[in-house]
Amino acid sequence: SIREILANLAAGELGKTSFERLVQAAFSSEKHRDEFGAVLAEWDSSLGIKETNQILRGYFLFVTGALAEAREVLQGCKKHPWGAYHLARTVEGLGLAEDAAKIARDAAGKHADHIELQLLAAELGARTADTEGARKFLEGVRKTIGTGADFLFVEGFVLEREGEYADAIERSRE
Repeated sequence: SIREILANLAAGELGKTSFERLVQAAFSSEKHRDEFGAVLAEWDSSLGIKETNQILRGYFLFVTGALAEAREVLQGCKKHPWGAYHLARTVEGLGLAEDAAKIARDAAGKHADHIELQLLAAELGARTADTEGARKFLEGVRKTIGTGADFLFVEGFVLEREGEYADAIERSRE
């Protein structure tokens, strides 16, 4: 059941795959999507750690388009790296790129080991014309894990924002 899936996700440590599994389960059928909606309507802390529940709830609200409600839920979770990550994405979705970049930048400064948050800070920095700040976050990621597909995507985006189109295209081919 959906409740069991959520309980398992809430009981474990959050990671990129946690959010992927949530979306896969929620949208695998119309029945599951409706069941998720019902669970959201009666959400409580019996599913596991409260902060984890709220992050999962906020994320689900985000992916279902309830951005204002997602923002409200995730605002209380911004000290957690995944809470801040999804809050920044939600605020960006609301059309507030500068606010989203600040959320990501502040959180990335506190969670230097959270690669996804570092990449988001770089992406949103570039999106808001702070390519110098974006490069600093990218350099930190490069030193930590090297380059991978996500890194190259964001680096290409930064290069494109800097007007380095040939280099940006090259990154997309790597």
